[in-house]
Amino acid sequence: MSSTLTGMERRSDQDRQAGREARRAAVRRVQAFLGPYRRTRRREPDTATLLRQAGTPEALIGPVADGPQTAAQGSSSKPA
Repeated sequence: MSSTLTGMERRSDQDRQAGREARRAAVRRVQAFLGPYRRTRRREPDTATLLRQAGTPEALIGPVADGPQTAAQGSSSKPA
């Protein structure tokens, strides 16, 4: 059994493993409550292409902007 000194406490491998399992369980509870994440904010086409090439899931890429108006998408004003 190995242990490391963290601050002023000594933690064993078993303690660290138990902590990991508790954090994973907490994440699963949050994910079950909130449901799967889907990005709703538009993304630049070039960025979306790079993310797809890197293997990013579509749910994390989200919708792709039609053109250069992406920077103004948060604004509710319409062009005159």
